[in-house]
Amino acid sequence: MSSPDTIASTRRDLNFRWWHGFSVGLCVVLEPSFSLLGALLILPYIIARVFEKPDEAEYSRVIAAYIGVAAIYPCLAVWSGANAWESCVRILMDPKTLLIDWVAAGCGWFIFEASLITLRIFHTRRQDHITRGLENRREHLIREWGLTTPHMSVHVDTKD
Repeated sequence: MSSPDTIASTRRDLNFRWWHGFSVGLCVVLEPSFSLLGALLILPYIIARVFEKPDEAEYSRVIAAYIGVAAIYPCLAVWSGANAWESCVRILMDPKTLLIDWVAAGCGWFIFEASLITLRIFHTRRQDHITRGLENRREHLIREWGLTTPHMSVHVDTKD
């Protein structure tokens, strides 16, 4: 039998999905031009979301942020157009709009990858610095106390 927490979580998920579907449907009915524009502009995010691994959800979140920034101008242009449908089609027929959208998604992915590599390098250099400091401190203490240290080696008995 399911626990009450699991049942409540499932109900919340279903409620969220229901409201999400309702809001998307309402947007399509009330503003089809914005719906078409939004659907085409979030296409790189949807593709990234479909092909991502379950443990790499951060990629699609970063891509979504960059796509959101790239979508500001087209949305404002459709909003300020007298006839929203005609201005939407005009903007979507301009290849620069979709090119900027895909380039923004690519830049988001590249910047995220570069930041991960930079953080790994930084962490590795920091660990090396700490290790060198500890080794220097160890050598200093050995000299200070006049200790001799035999080479430490691991002996593995291979008798079968």
